Amino acid sequence: MPVQIVYHEGFTGLGHAACAMLCEAGIEFEWTMAPADGMSFRGNCDGDCFTVPMIIDGDTRVSQSQACVQYVGRKYGFADNVDPDKALQYMLDMSDMWTEFGKAMVDAESLKKFLQAEPCGDRLSGRFGMWMGNIERSIRGKFYFGEKPSYVDFQMLQTVGLLKGRALDKLESKTGCLLDSYPKVKAVYEAISSLPSAAKIPFQEALPAAYLITDDMIAAY
Repeated sequence: MPVQIVYHEGFTGLGHAACAMLCEAGIEFEWTMAPADGMSFRGNCDGDCFTVPMIIDGDTRVSQSQACVQYVGRKYGFADNVDPDKALQYMLDMSDMWTEFGKAMVDAESLKKFLQAEPCGDRLSGRFGMWMGNIERSIRGKFYFGEKPSYVDFQMLQTVGLLKGRALDKLESKTGCLLDSYPKVKAVYEAISSLPSAAKIPFQEALPAAYLITDDMIAAY
């Protein structure tokens, strides 16, 4: 039975990194939402996986995005020279930044403060640049842990893809390319997203329409 990626249909979202690694490793997989009926968020109290994404690989079931990425990366060849403790830190940095980005999407003023204001000690202004600067400094070589992409780099692919898909691409006419200030991050994203195996990823959209920045918010930015 192929590896199963249990996630929503039509967009890759938080399942993108695990999917991209399986594609690059040449591992057969199935993208499906069907097994989600047995998960805790659907009211099933027999298992220990709350919500998607979830990886099913034989008798192994792993949920939570970072855990799925770590599992696939370790098993299928993307863990060479990886320090697992620092890898967890780096992935949680990306997750926390993505969470703060989502909170800033409440209105155009908040988003602009988050993305472009000077830091002033609050929990909003300039936080994007602070997070991205820290992420940029974490990349020590061509990729996080050397010359070969690790599972952390695939997590970077996913995170940047979500940022671009949700708002950054549509805001570029007003902000310029915000990623230009972080050349290592941009280089990792471009290197992995341009792999030939990326053509095997089943969906092109990062997120559903309801998550995307609206035209009204862009106009007000």
